[in-house]
Amino acid sequence: MRIAIDIGFGFVKAMNQEGTIIRFPSVVALDRSEKMRNILKTQAEDFSVTIWPTGELEHSKSYLVGDAAMVGGNGLRTWEEKAVANTNMEILIATAAAVLGNDEDIELAVGLPLTYYRTQKEEVTALLKKMDMSVLIEGQARKRVKIASVYVFPQGAGAYYAACLNIDGAVKNPELVNSPVGLIDIGYRTTDILVMAKGKKGLMPREELSGGIDMGMKFAYQIIQNEAEEVVKKSIDLLTVEKAILWENSRLLHRGIEYSLKDVENEAYAELADQLAAKIKIRWGDEIDHLSAIIIAGGGGEILAPYLKHSFSTMIKMENAAFANVEGFLAAQSLAKKRAEMNENNN
Repeated sequence: MRIAIDIGFGFVKAMNQEGTIIRFPSVVALDRSEKMRNILKTQAEDFSVTIWPTGELEHSKSYLVGDAAMVGGNGLRTWEEKAVANTNMEILIATAAAVLGNDEDIELAVGLPLTYYRTQKEEVTALLKKMDMSVLIEGQARKRVKIASVYVFPQGAGAYYAACLNIDGAVKNPELVNSPVGLIDIGYRTTDILVMAKGKKGLMPREELSGGIDMGMKFAYQIIQNEAEEVVKKSIDLLTVEKAILWENSRLLHRGIEYSLKDVENEAYAELADQLAAKIKIRWGDEIDHLSAIIIAGGGGEILAPYLKHSFSTMIKMENAAFANVEGFLAAQSLAKKRAEMNENNN
């Protein structure tokens, strides 16, 4: 089965070949409490997960993943510039693959930030090809997650493929395929940008205009965190602020008093959008005038699109922007498989 997984610093997004999707926070905690697991089970939080190398049940470990880790444990997001050093990566991939898989061997498509793609592609491929795990998610049947093949693509490029192609690699937007475009893929920690410009042999990525910006939705959440701390006169964990925004309709409860974060949230998103737009305009320079469209993607793009419209008049927000990369990874994977089959038939 073909499955694409985007391990973002903020959220895991995944899609299988049937178009089924899943999204959960990239948060993992050790699951030490049977009592907490039973509470979470009654609240239908995702996920209480037990993972072990296939055939080695004695080496099993249990984790809370996603919302469950935010509720029931000392959940952590891990960030390492070197992807293979991310201790949560295999847990998050195993969880997403178990939810979307069907016990068949998996043809996995994943992405890396543009900044690290060339230097880390081979190492990530080698690590993930070794995955062969049994995964038991509370309330679900045990699944085997065995990776048969790995395709690694640049994040951002995935979103571009999704704008042009369907998940089987067929063209769905001929106009975009033949037009110079810019892409802004806004994530939790970083933003990837890409320019596809016309060259002698057709559209080509402009490497000097593409890459990563070390700014994402976390920047806005930190503004909100700072303002909230000023109001309550006490330090507040960033995860607490995020839970208030994501789960409680931007209401923060502190010592019995409920505070609305709506106004400061709006200001924070506007500030982030303006700063990103300024950085991108400096990077793209006059080339921006030659782009037919600027595509907005990513979970952050879903939120910031209204705040970016005044900066980019040709802006197009992708439908299901948060899943743009995984949709595009499946499309690119399909094209790569077809090319490999053609080469094999020609030999």
